[in-house]
Parts: sequence; C-alpha cells; structure tokens
Amino acid sequence: MKNNKGLTLIELIITIAIMAIVLQMIYSILFVGNKSFNLGKNKGFIQKDARIVSELITKELRTAKEIRFNEKTIKEEHFSLEANNGSLIKKTYNDSGIENEDKRQTLFTNSLRGIEFNPKDTNPNGIINITIEIEEETNKNSETYSINFNILLENIPTYRENNIQNKIYYSKYN
Repeated sequence: MKNNKGLTLIELIITIAIMAIVLQMIYSILFVGNKSFNLGKNKGFIQKDARIVSELITKELRTAKEIRFNEKTIKEEHFSLEANNGSLIKKTYNDSGIENEDKRQTLFTNSLRGIEFNPKDTNPNGIINITIEIEEETNKNSETYSINFNILLENIPTYRENNIQNKIYYSKYN
C-alpha cells in the first residue's frame, strides 16, 4: 500500500487562489471603510468649524446697538467683523473711526474662506442673513462647506440695508 498523505500541486494552486480571492475581498472592505471614515471625519471637522464661526458671529451681533456696512456712519466706539486670510477678525474703532490695533482680535483661525452679510433677504423684524464658507484642505483636495443662518437683532427692531457685504460694522451698549 502506498502512503498518499500530502498535497498535490493542483490542490496547492487551488488553495492559494482561494486565499488570494478572500484576502483581496478583505482588503477591499478595509480600504473602502477607511476611505469613508476619513471622508466623514473631514466633513465633521468642517461642520464643526462652521458652527463655531456662526456662534461667534451670533454672540457679537445679536445684542448690537447699531449695525452698518459703512463705518463712517457710526459716531461712537464700534467694531467690525470680517474674514481675512482664513481667520475671523474683530477690529475695534474709536469715536473718530480710527482702528485701535492693540484691541484687534482673531476670533477664529483655521479655514474660514468667506462671510456674506445679507440684509436684503431680511424682513422688517430686525433679522440679518449670514452665509459662511469653510474650506478644509485634505490630502489630495479641498472641501468647502457653506452654512446659512439668520440672527435676530434684539436691539434693532427694523433693520434695512440694501447691499451684501463681506465686512460689517456694529456698536454695542456699554
């Protein structure tokens, strides 16, 4: 009697082929899972940044005493908000409209692409519409997220301006 313990060449080739197919399926599942995790993570960071900027702007403008798009019309200490090089900048001006550079604040530094203050779409109830664009640089490309929100101006019951601006001037009660 012959001892037939062992593998033939055909059995070995079939086993290696089946293992290669199984490993390829596992790799594909892991690759797709990792890619979608990273996309979701990046989108979450972009949305978080947009929410932070919207909360900062809301905090500054909700209790404003006066809001204008031209700084020359405010005759007391006032402030401005604008996007500059990816940051949200708050500037302080004296009664004459001269900026006090010592009081300049960077409220948010990261990926702010732009801000639009849009009073045209508001109703006479003192609401201002704001659009924020956040841009996140990833490994291979950049992703932009836009958020649009309204702020009820508590101290300005009838707010009317006619133009969209990227910078807004406002004063507050002391």
